[in-house]
Amino acid sequence: MQEFLYELLKDDVSSDVFILGDFNIDLAVKNQASLSFLNLMAQFNLHPIINQPTRITSSHSSTIDNVFTNYGIGGCPKGILYSDVSDHLPIFLCIPLNAKAVGGKNPYIKTRLINSENLKKANCLLQNIQWNMSDYGSDFESNFKKFLKTYLNCINLALPLVNKKNRFRRPWMNIDLYNLSLYKNVLYKRHLHNPSPANKNAYNKITSATRQHGMLMPKKVRTSTYDRSWVAKGVRLWNALAMHNQLQLTIEHFKHYAKSEVMSMSVDV
Repeated sequence: MQEFLYELLKDDVSSDVFILGDFNIDLAVKNQASLSFLNLMAQFNLHPIINQPTRITSSHSSTIDNVFTNYGIGGCPKGILYSDVSDHLPIFLCIPLNAKAVGGKNPYIKTRLINSENLKKANCLLQNIQWNMSDYGSDFESNFKKFLKTYLNCINLALPLVNKKNRFRRPWMNIDLYNLSLYKNVLYKRHLHNPSPANKNAYNKITSATRQHGMLMPKKVRTSTYDRSWVAKGVRLWNALAMHNQLQLTIEHFKHYAKSEVMSMSVDV
């Protein structure tokens, strides 16, 4: 971590830095691990913005999700959202942005140029690669990065990113579902802090009502997983390659697997 922070800040120590995520170090507990971590971040003038539990269970609570920054956040809205989208509570920090630099809504978005011809090209490129595990060393991380680079080079060549007009669809959440969601989050917070049978029952009822209301909405929201799934598909191909090496499967079997994986990208989810 120290080497990463040094590389990040060595060229410009005045840069605004935001490091966020699940650190798996409970800052609510003062022990050697948490104090060492805080001291390390403080050496680079990085300080946490969250000091309340972000994961709460019936028997334990911990502050493991955070944002470390050297940015002057005085007056900036920040905090924890009570939502059941995960067993970790979402955290947020709002900072002012330069409107001219951001440029408002971008009329174009990046998307993959996917059609039957390009998918065939991707299949051909993947099948012509000599997937030989003997070319890899013993370091798993470097091996995977090498594989992923080769794989994504094929994807970028066959299925290039292009600009597509952003239609700015109207919000799919109507006012009834919005109010139900707000009330559900209130009951979820109450249930977390006081997990009594009554609070649990009230939360379960509103959760069921929210789910049913969402299913009855007349307009479905369809999303494409084309671009964000490429790395996930690459991981699955890597697992297949490792299996090929371990179980001595034929290279034709692996090529067939690669072809089926790429062809599956033509299906909307």
